[in-house]
Amino acid sequence: MYKKIKTEEIFKGRILDLKLEYFETEEKVLKREIVEHKDAVAIFPIDKDGYVYLVKQFRFPVEMDVLEIPAGLVEDGENYEETALRELQEEIGFSSKNLEKVFEGYNSIGFCTEKTVIYRACDLFSSKLPEDDDENLSIVKIHFEDLKKMYFNGEINDFKTAMAILNEMNRR
Repeated sequence: MYKKIKTEEIFKGRILDLKLEYFETEEKVLKREIVEHKDAVAIFPIDKDGYVYLVKQFRFPVEMDVLEIPAGLVEDGENYEETALRELQEEIGFSSKNLEKVFEGYNSIGFCTEKTVIYRACDLFSSKLPEDDDENLSIVKIHFEDLKKMYFNGEINDFKTAMAILNEMNRR
């Protein structure tokens, strides 16, 4: 059994905090680096004709353009569903009359508290909110059958997008 005995705050940022946490066991004290990160949502928007709306954007940590489903952080005072609908409007200019939670899990459970909830959105309708100031993304509309091929060809390298594709394949 582990007992937390001490926490040191190393860094406090806008979307994440870094802490050192100390845990006592029967034999020794363990030190762990913990990233506390806001939770996120990701949305798999698919229209009645089987087209999926993705975004392509440069991701600084990996220094490359990534094709992924719309996603974003849960802001203070928002619930997951509200965040999902807001992100759809900001990133692809649509909202949804049918939002279904299909997955909930931790991104990197070994060191980070961030949880992502993935939704499937259908019954889409036009509804645009302004993009975030620091986002430069393009919308990519692709038929699900082509997206599935991209997944199997190793062209999808984003975990939340891969999870959403697998969920959709399982539904069919």
